[in-house]
Amino acid sequence: MAGFESRTLMEAEVPKSATFALKNLVVSPQKGSKLGRDLTAFGYDKLDMGMKGAIAYDPATKALKLDDFTLDGVDAGALTITSALGNVDKTYAAPDPNQRIAAFLGADISELKVKFVNAGLFDRALSYVAGKRSKEAVRSEWAQAAGQYIPVFLGGDAGALALAAEVQNSSTIPKPRSDRQGQGRAGQGDRVARLEGPRGGAQARRSHRGGESVTRAA
Repeated sequence: MAGFESRTLMEAEVPKSATFALKNLVVSPQKGSKLGRDLTAFGYDKLDMGMKGAIAYDPATKALKLDDFTLDGVDAGALTITSALGNVDKTYAAPDPNQRIAAFLGADISELKVKFVNAGLFDRALSYVAGKRSKEAVRSEWAQAAGQYIPVFLGGDAGALALAAEVQNSSTIPKPRSDRQGQGRAGQGDRVARLEGPRGGAQARRSHRGGESVTRAA
């Protein structure tokens, strides 16, 4: 592990803000182990991962913001989640897990943004799942499942339908493009899905900027 850093600002026993960063967590499984075999099937001999993010909480308004929570892997990609929640109780970070769960029971989501930068993982996963089958057939199945289950999970409003449509479109995620040093270039394989605004009264808007695709519901 190259390093881990975290900072937390407390108000009484409630975290008001926090940042954290984990860099180059390397996992090298033993040859012949189950993890080693699984990684080999995906074309990896080890995992080199990182994670970072920040949170901010306002006890007065009970608003919780998760800012750019990112999990990334070398030759895999990066998954970034940003969200804004309301009506979150101050026990959201309590030592008791039951209190932490209870803090979110009445919460609502005003914004949810999920971004995946493909640096090889999507293509490896597609090959692994497809096996001897056609990759295009598997892509089609994944897109169909996204269209069915995402609206159900998110309540079926206009924003959920727009998000499902965007994820369906992500079944054509482009292959990662590399620069001269062979490193994946962020933005070339980006897919972004965004859900904003209170549920029930949303209108979906979709836009594209370069390699980035954005769906909005506001």
